Amino acid sequence: MILKNIKLVIFDLDGVLLDTERISTNCWMEAFEKFGYRLDFDVAAKEIGSNNSNRESYYKDLFGNDLPYVKIKDLYSKTLFESIKNDKNLLKKGAIEILDYLDLKKIKKAVASSSCKERVTESLKAANIFDRFDMILSGDDVDKCKPDPEVHIKICQQLKVNINDAIIIEDSDIGAEAAYNANIKYVLIPDLKKIPSNWINRCYAVKKNLYELFI
Repeated sequence: MILKNIKLVIFDLDGVLLDTERISTNCWMEAFEKFGYRLDFDVAAKEIGSNNSNRESYYKDLFGNDLPYVKIKDLYSKTLFESIKNDKNLLKKGAIEILDYLDLKKIKKAVASSSCKERVTESLKAANIFDRFDMILSGDDVDKCKPDPEVHIKICQQLKVNINDAIIIEDSDIGAEAAYNANIKYVLIPDLKKIPSNWINRCYAVKKNLYELFI
């Protein structure tokens, strides 16, 4: 069993616990369109899991240095917050069940996200699971975001759990790389973004949804 002898489960947020990746990608597309740029869904989806600095470089490489990225991002953030608050189906399949199971087994739970603290907090509150974790870390809480392992190592240290007793649940190659760099085993539950085979080959298991963590 995947969770046998595990003392801590670290969840990525978007695409793992919450079905927000499609919302986020659509909001990026809408924000670009408002400023006169056409952003294809597949192009936007490639940046799933990236931090803001890498995303800005990615889009400026595509559209040029004159791209008003900050203004686009501000509009994106505003639209995203509104979309998330109004969405009644944020939770991914099996999210509540896995959290209940971990409570029953007294296994610690944490969220490790590269998104800003405000977005992480508001998203978890909108889904009514903000109070269900022993620790929540965002991109604002670390010096280096994923794929740097800082966020995962910091969680293990502060919750006093050996990395060998932890497992990370991710949906992207960037998250997988962060887990690998932390030397913590990880499970992949792919969402929108296609994951390169090298990260699939290194993972502990690949599952279709959170329900399958029980298997």
